[in-house]
Amino acid sequence: AEYMGEQVSRDLLTHQKENQMSEDVLKRLADDARDKNKTITVTFFRHNQKNDKGKTYIWNLHHQFKTFEQMRLKLASDIHGPTGPVQRIYDLAGTKLTSLDEVVDHGIYICCGGDAFSAAGIPHAANPDAAAASQSPAEAQAPHHEEDASEGRVIDKEEIEKMKEEDIQQQKTKTCFFYPAEGQGVKTDKGVSIIINPTRYRTVDQVIAEVRGKVRLVTGVIQVLYDIEGHKLGAVAELKDQGRYICSIQKPFSKSMVPSAALA
Repeated sequence: AEYMGEQVSRDLLTHQKENQMSEDVLKRLADDARDKNKTITVTFFRHNQKNDKGKTYIWNLHHQFKTFEQMRLKLASDIHGPTGPVQRIYDLAGTKLTSLDEVVDHGIYICCGGDAFSAAGIPHAANPDAAAASQSPAEAQAPHHEEDASEGRVIDKEEIEKMKEEDIQQQKTKTCFFYPAEGQGVKTDKGVSIIINPTRYRTVDQVIAEVRGKVRLVTGVIQVLYDIEGHKLGAVAELKDQGRYICSIQKPFSKSMVPSAALA
């Protein structure tokens, strides 16, 4: 009886440990999922360019890119060093990046082309400690600015936070209404509502493909989407929650294309 009691105690202890492990795994998976949905700010510098100011990006990283190679190709198209476009990316410690998971919020990274990485090739602006040590008191009190890589202009911290909030808003699910252009659709078709999840629909073509299955034109196949003001949809981010859009064949927009149902 004493042996059986000890065995039951050991079994209970083992069961408790297994449950705790399962809870820890689930918590870690949930934390990882939250981290991958975060919008981050990262700055990339050109290697062996001492006065390079860097390019700052605000990305929802795992929505923007599916693989590390896609991110490298994006940087290669934006950043050209003295030895060509970006081939390898390093952190300030000289560790080569190989995965999106290694890219962290407010990270600073060095882009190499055909040249080998060296600590001596890190730009001055990429090393905050060295930059702070070399600043005069007046420079230290001056507002910090960063370069917006998308437009080549200088932006301050407040604008970076604003851009980050806008990016978060763009990633939210939106309900949009789509109508056949006047004279192109079935008269009884009053339009449909479609829930657009930016993580599922990454391109306008994907949105159009979805709309084609729900809105039919008698004059051909849907090729373009306009808002009711006539702006041609060029990116999924331009879709607005509760927005109304006109489905048309490849045809210039005119006010007569907007059906009365879209204005109601």
